[in-house]
Amino acid sequence: MPSETDVIEAGAALYVAETGGDATECVGVPGTGLVWIAVRCGAEVDARVYMFSRQGSLMSLEGELPT
Repeated sequence: MPSETDVIEAGAALYVAETGGDATECVGVPGTGLVWIAVRCGAEVDARVYMFSRQGSLMSLEGELPT
């Protein structure tokens, strides 16, 4: 099972790959229900939230910008 740090780093890496943003814009917070950790990245308006299960699998993404 991945550590909390592993999951936060994975979410930050997704954010960097998708937006070109900086990993330091990401923070991990406890999830609710089936979500173990939510990794929130970016500014208020452009924020993305990557939600991970206890197994470290990406469950969903909230706040994705339209393409």
